[in-house]
Amino acid sequence: MLNHFGNRTKIICSLDSSSLSNIDLNLLDYGKFDALRLVYSEPFKKTLLEFLTEFERVKKKRNLNTAIILDLSERSQGLVLGEEETTFHYQQEVSLVSPGAEKGDLTIDSPSWEQTFKEGARAYLGSGQVIMRFVNTKKQSATAVVEKGGVIRPGDEVKVPETLDLPNLFDLSDLDLNYLDSVHLDFVILPGFSSSREFRIIRKKIERIGAKPPNFIFRVDTNLVL
Repeated sequence: MLNHFGNRTKIICSLDSSSLSNIDLNLLDYGKFDALRLVYSEPFKKTLLEFLTEFERVKKKRNLNTAIILDLSERSQGLVLGEEETTFHYQQEVSLVSPGAEKGDLTIDSPSWEQTFKEGARAYLGSGQVIMRFVNTKKQSATAVVEKGGVIRPGDEVKVPETLDLPNLFDLSDLDLNYLDSVHLDFVILPGFSSSREFRIIRKKIERIGAKPPNFIFRVDTNLVL
């Protein structure tokens, strides 16, 4: 939810970039939310652009005033590999492995396997369709118990909030966002910053997106607020 312009609470529909190819924009109930929040993921930037292009067509056709929020404040911790979707059930014990390791129930490509998959931590796969808790972790494999069952597809993202290292503005300086200059963004969510220099660097990059620069929203970790 987002408070903006007045006292009415704005309702936001959040979607991961990895799930956008499965969304039919013509079937969304636009009367139930005020804005679409799209969580950026570098491997799915082509999918993101296609989604935004189609959304602008639907928005114009239906005369919608739904805002678009691009969230750059989250970092991908892993991606599900494979060729087929897999269904997981409540209390099922699942073996997870890194690419090239021994065969498991689910292969996950993660830049920092041991730092991400800690014993006792919970992993959210996709847009939270499946939740698992790690009970045993090794260098290239892990065992987890399913706490919420569902279907996982290749390309779904993996998030482990308890081990998530949030990006800073300098992490975003290498992003190539110029491909989004053909679409309109209303808001961009950025991680917090500690200096004006950080803000100037990313602001110049984002203000080159489209004819009308988006508004900025800064994410604040409430654990760090005194």
